[in-house]
Amino acid sequence: MEYQVKLDQGMINRGNWKKIKECMKKAERGEDITTGFLGGSITQGSLSSTPQTCYAYLVYEWWKKKFPESEITFVNAGIGGTTSQFGVSRVKEHLLSYQPDFVLIEFAVNDEGDETKGDCYESLVRKVLKLPWRPAVVLLFSVFANDWNLQERLQPVGRQYDLPMVSILDAVTPQFSGKEQKRVITKNQFFYDMFHPTNLG
Repeated sequence: MEYQVKLDQGMINRGNWKKIKECMKKAERGEDITTGFLGGSITQGSLSSTPQTCYAYLVYEWWKKKFPESEITFVNAGIGGTTSQFGVSRVKEHLLSYQPDFVLIEFAVNDEGDETKGDCYESLVRKVLKLPWRPAVVLLFSVFANDWNLQERLQPVGRQYDLPMVSILDAVTPQFSGKEQKRVITKNQFFYDMFHPTNLG
């Protein structure tokens, strides 16, 4: 069954799409594209029933279906329980060495204990943005079952660099609390446990 959420609610900052459009044009020409994902256990696909049912793989699948003439490569650099502080130290080896054209960064539920209060997150984003091949970057803010994440702390980074930002909290949690008249998915359907989404989520 297909569940639709209000995409406009989830897109909390449209940002500058120039790099994304350039990446798409490259794929339209049939050139190779590498999609890269960096984050914690949700990015890794923890508790997904298969590696193909985590959000990162589904985004990769979208690229493949949208641009069948392009050879799309998938690099998932998600590691459970890790923060952007660890991410900034491993991003070169685990992701940037593959020269990704499209990078999605997700640490909105793992950085609570970050002593730098977002400085490491910004350093990570800057490191990716300064790459000589200038990949497209999107920031994703996942959410826990108690409707909590760190997007208020991390949003200023995305706004400073005019990046597209997507909030799962804003996209789906209003219907959990009954604020949405038409509920398309319940909290129990969305979450496997306190921290991780189900395949459906």
